[in-house]
Amino acid sequence: MLVKNAYAQTNASAPANFSDIEEVVGNFVSAIMGFVAIVLFIMIVVGGYKYLTSGGNPDAAAGARKTITYAVAGILLIAASYLILVIIGNITGANVTNFQIIGTP
Repeated sequence: MLVKNAYAQTNASAPANFSDIEEVVGNFVSAIMGFVAIVLFIMIVVGGYKYLTSGGNPDAAAGARKTITYAVAGILLIAASYLILVIIGNITGANVTNFQIIGTP
């Protein structure tokens, strides 16, 4: 037989609706933030390795310092962005760190 049977089960009594987009976007943002954190950590490790193996070469050491500087700047940018959102939320009373579509059940 060339075609295999698919034994998938669905719950047709609870179909997807518009409010499910909130959960999808929230999960996407969480995944991206985790990915960015991993990339920035790797950048710091690679920059440190490049700095340790520069062997006194000023150009290689400068490149390594640049890599570490960019990684730290990225961490600070993400932290500052989140802090700004929290401050805006505290001032306005709105929960701006949670994605929610207005008017959905």
